[in-house]
Amino acid sequence: GLAFLHVHTRNRFGRWGSIDAYFAAYGYRYPVAFDASKDWARDLYRIAWSPTYLVVDRAGIIRHFRTDLGATGAEALLDAAMTAARA
Repeated sequence: GLAFLHVHTRNRFGRWGSIDAYFAAYGYRYPVAFDASKDWARDLYRIAWSPTYLVVDRAGIIRHFRTDLGATGAEALLDAAMTAARA
């Protein structure tokens, strides 16, 4: 009941050259949406800062929003994701 979506908002991929190469290097296997203009990320979810992490439930309601994982942010994000997945 838990899914991930990566939204990439830039046409830069650093030393990897592409999002596919980056995902292959780290073993990630989830969908990626591109929003180079940042229009729909900003308009739909009010994302003004990257990286931003959202937990969106099955009804499309944002249950958790964070722009910095920091030392404790990842744990809170994971907790919110697990709660949303059980709902």
